[in-house]
Amino acid sequence: MTSIIRSTASFLLLSCSSVTFAEKIIPINETGLELVSELRLSSDTTFEGVPFGGISGLDRIAPQKYVALSDDRSEKSDARFYLLSISLDENQKLKLSIESSKTILKTDNQPYAKKTVDPEAIRYDASTKSLFWSSEIDSQNQAMLRQMSMDGRDLRELQTPKKLKIPKNVKGFGHVKSASLESVALSPSGETLYIATENALQQDGPRASNIAVSPIRLFQINKEKGNIEAEYLYVTNSVEHVSMDQARPWSDNGLSEMLSLGGGKFITVERNGWHVGGFEFHFSVKAYLVDMNNATNIRQVKSLAKEDVSRIQPVQKTLLVDFNQLGLESVDNIEAIALGPIIDGRQSIIFASDNNFDKRQTNQFIMMK
Repeated sequence: MTSIIRSTASFLLLSCSSVTFAEKIIPINETGLELVSELRLSSDTTFEGVPFGGISGLDRIAPQKYVALSDDRSEKSDARFYLLSISLDENQKLKLSIESSKTILKTDNQPYAKKTVDPEAIRYDASTKSLFWSSEIDSQNQAMLRQMSMDGRDLRELQTPKKLKIPKNVKGFGHVKSASLESVALSPSGETLYIATENALQQDGPRASNIAVSPIRLFQINKEKGNIEAEYLYVTNSVEHVSMDQARPWSDNGLSEMLSLGGGKFITVERNGWHVGGFEFHFSVKAYLVDMNNATNIRQVKSLAKEDVSRIQPVQKTLLVDFNQLGLESVDNIEAIALGPIIDGRQSIIFASDNNFDKRQTNQFIMMK
C-alpha cells in the first residue's frame, strides 16, 4: 500500500491498538465455497405492478424468510424493501417467491421523494425485530444509517461517522457520493454494527483503478449508543478488468457488501464492473473471508493519505470464491449477502445481485456452501 498511498507524515502506532474479538463464530467452509444452486429472475419481473430489482441488501429474518432491499431511488416507485421466501426444493434447486413489498417511510411517515435516498444495505435485528439500513445519500447528499420497523416506519437515525460527512465549502473530505455507504453488518450477538463505504473516503486515498488499490475504513458501531468504537483498514483490490469502450472508458472495483460471522470474521464481496459498449456492464466478482482480529484500530487517524500506512495492520483477506470460475452463464452485479440453511452439515450463504433495473441484466440469486 505504501507505493499507492504516499507517506507524508510519520505515524505512531502506539495510539492505535489492535483488537481481538471473543464472540462466537458462525462456521463456514474456510477453504472455499462451492456452488449449490443458482436462480435468475428476469428484469421484466414485477410485483404489484412495480419492477422488482435493484436488490442491494439481503438478510435472513427466519428460516426460509428474508428481507431484500431495493436501491430504487424512489424513481420506479417509492423506496422499498421486500419480504421473500427462499428455499431449496427436493432436487436442491433454489426457489423464491415475493411475499410482500413495504415502503420505507421518513420521520413524517411519508415516502422518500425522488432521488432523496439511495438504499444500499439492510440487516435484521432479532432482539428488537427491526431493520437497520443504509443509504448512500440523503436529501443533503450525505450518507445515512437508520433503523426502521418491519412495516417500514422510521424509528431513529444513527449518526454516521464525521469522517464520512462532506463539510460545506471544504474540498477533499468526506465520502464519495457514488461510492459511499454500501455495506452494513450486524454481529450475531446483535450488539455491534459495522458499516463501510464502497471505496476510500476523499481524505484517505484514491478510488480503485487498474493501478491503485483503495483503502476503506470499516467502522465498528455500538448499536445501542450509536457511537463509533473502532475503525479498521480494508484494502480493496485494484481494477482487474477495464473498459474497452473508448466512448465510456469507465471501470471500478469496490466493496459491495459484508456479512458478520462473529468473532471478528466476515464475508465480503468485491465487485469489478466495466463498460463493454453502450451502457452495458460486465462484472467480475470475488468473495473473501475477512479477519479483523489483530488489525490496527485506526480511529484516531484523520487521514490515511497523510500517514505512514506501512505500520498499520489491515484486516486479513482470504479468497473464498471467484464467481467467474463457477461455470455460470454470467455473473451479475452481486451486492447482497445473507445466511442460508445448513446443507450437509455446512452453513450455506446466499448472494444476490442488483440488476440496476436494466433488461440486459438479471436478478441473480446464488447459494453456496
